[in-house]
Amino acid sequence: MPYLSRRSSGPPPRRGRLWPGLAALLLVTGLIYWPGLSGGFLFDDTVHLQDNPFLTRARDWDLRQLWAAALSYGHFPFQRPLSMATLAANHVVGGLAPFGYKLVNLAIHLATGAALFALTRRLLPGGAGPVALAVTAGWLLHPFNLASVLYVVQRMNSLSALFCVLGMLAYAVGRQRQWQGRPGAALAVSGLLGGGSLAFLSKENGALLPLFLLLMEVLLFRFRTASAPARRWLLGFHALGTAGPLALGLAFLVARPDWLLAGYASRDFTLAERLLTEARVLWFYIGETLVPVTSRMGLYHDDIALSTGLLTPPTTLPALAGLAALAGLAVALHRRAPLFAWGVLFFFAGHAMESTVVPLEIVHEHRNYLPSYGLLLPLFFYLLRPPGATPLLRRAGPVLAGLLLLFYGAGTALRASVWGNDMERALLAVRSHPQSPRSRVELGQLYALLADYGPNGDRYRALAREQFRAAMDHDRYTLNGQFALVAMDSKEGKPLDPALLAQLRDRLPRPPLAPATVNSLIKLSRCRTEGTCQLALETLEALFEAILRNPGLQGQPRGQVLAEMTQQRVLQGDLEGALRAATAAVQANPADPQLHLNQANLLIHLGQPEAARAAIDQADRRDGTGFFAERIAAQRQLLATPP
Repeated sequence: MPYLSRRSSGPPPRRGRLWPGLAALLLVTGLIYWPGLSGGFLFDDTVHLQDNPFLTRARDWDLRQLWAAALSYGHFPFQRPLSMATLAANHVVGGLAPFGYKLVNLAIHLATGAALFALTRRLLPGGAGPVALAVTAGWLLHPFNLASVLYVVQRMNSLSALFCVLGMLAYAVGRQRQWQGRPGAALAVSGLLGGGSLAFLSKENGALLPLFLLLMEVLLFRFRTASAPARRWLLGFHALGTAGPLALGLAFLVARPDWLLAGYASRDFTLAERLLTEARVLWFYIGETLVPVTSRMGLYHDDIALSTGLLTPPTTLPALAGLAALAGLAVALHRRAPLFAWGVLFFFAGHAMESTVVPLEIVHEHRNYLPSYGLLLPLFFYLLRPPGATPLLRRAGPVLAGLLLLFYGAGTALRASVWGNDMERALLAVRSHPQSPRSRVELGQLYALLADYGPNGDRYRALAREQFRAAMDHDRYTLNGQFALVAMDSKEGKPLDPALLAQLRDRLPRPPLAPATVNSLIKLSRCRTEGTCQLALETLEALFEAILRNPGLQGQPRGQVLAEMTQQRVLQGDLEGALRAATAAVQANPADPQLHLNQANLLIHLGQPEAARAAIDQADRRDGTGFFAERIAAQRQLLATPP
């Protein structure tokens, strides 16, 4: 029998009494999160917002500027344009004040919660509206979901989740109409195509929506229709629109493993190590979803030990076996307990991209944002509607559910209050994750800011150095601690530690090369350009030469390093050396118009007009958004002006 009855496919009874409860829940969630909106930008916010010239140039509603900002993500082939466009709109309205960005993120979170409530009411048996409200409350108030709200660039994640939920909702409504013999195919198709497209344009894991819909159909709707033609249409729909794209994606990975493996060149783990480690990470996500412990949470989880073998660490093999058993149990119970099966398999499907073979970092809390719904749905359903339970259990379940919701809300309130103060959050991060290099570096940077702008400067500088050295002790991948110490000494005009510089020159050429290391070197170079660091050009050139010998420095990052090298040589008046660096930058990343313009500017000043004209033409051809149009026109004018 299908999970849902024909009667339950419509809205549950007492529809009007539940929406005020949802409104109250959304208000409470907003109030709980409100203190966290006063926090600053974090981690990747710097790269994608503060240091993103395409986004920061968007100061009005000029479509060309907004289009350039929408396509400025840069690290993935699909660019996440919808998310970047909303961030650009935030900049137009409020500049780089973090509050406005976080407020929009909160609105997206609340909208996703409302959509989940509507979806859950559609999926549960008739009369389970209060259960849907409890599930929604659990998800909205869960402290583990906070990072997707208060970490600004994770709007990409939360916006993708919103459109996935809306796509599932449209599909569920359409399918239930078909079940009743009413027209519903258009809604089902719009759920896949509309919701899927918008989700994918927000973040790549929107491509998982077809898998979510297939699981919903197989486990809950079971291809039930009112007529044979409708059933044939439905089978074709999933074959073409759901199973087909998933099969093509898998076939691509099998046919082009080099595309996948290339991403591991900049990681300190292999594909096998990532897969083994992710088994333990998934249990971390499961545990924190069901019984969250806020002291284990944080923005950074770079202190996790890698699994280098089935028994290294010893929990690796039990984690793998446990996941297999959990998935097997869900499959075995798909008829007797379809909601349990749906929830568990939805959780696994939600992690199918970011917690498997794709060479991303090992752990981030925002990856569990939408997948956590798969665990919370059966949890609250069986607490509030325990099958075959005694009267005692029927009374205990709602009490336990209520206590869980209070626990979740209190945890989020605590985290939000901490995230509203950057120093408090950084101090807590180091206490909770003392072996996290990123947590140490971030706290050290905040101490360094206090030293520059507040009293007791010497004390805070000492504390900053202490954190940077601790980061060095725990970090075998990035060189953030070393670069932070060099930057501090340079800003203070102190002699640089020869041993520290030797360590940098020794490690920079050796793979793997972390993206954070490249960013640290670029920041050090710009510190010298801005005149806030007293750093000899010879020292910086030695670091440039060292990193350029690293075989992992290719493409866009190599072009960025060479562009910085170009700038430093221009400042020293070495135009010939600058041209050599600029030409090498173009060769490394010919798709970047700015690099061609750098080269053209030097060619003009060195009296090579024909070569300069060719470089300007190359920049023009590659300026797909028109972002560089004014600069291109200015260089053409400069070229036409007699010397």
